[in-house]
Amino acid sequence: MLFKEYLAYNKITFQECEQLDPAIPLLKLKFFKSPMNAAMLIILENELFFPTEFRGWSRLDYHLITAEDLHLSITGGYVVPAPKALGLIGYSSSRIQEQERVAFELEH
Repeated sequence: MLFKEYLAYNKITFQECEQLDPAIPLLKLKFFKSPMNAAMLIILENELFFPTEFRGWSRLDYHLITAEDLHLSITGGYVVPAPKALGLIGYSSSRIQEQERVAFELEH
């Protein structure tokens, strides 16, 4: 499933732009692996994060890894904040829910 199809299926509004509005908070992705599965944590870019806290929340023995360690790639070589679309377990910061809009940058 392509990312845009995933968003449409989940009724998530999506808008592409060349330049981000600095007033809209950016998302940051962190990746974890346990002996049983892999997970994506989505947080705000300016949010403090400690991997030990994540292990406490999830109650699994996750270890911080990179997207490259998971061999994640989709069309265009981007990794997007859609864990389910990538076959990962997803966790997100409660602060994201408080935002009217969020943004993420696509990087190769």
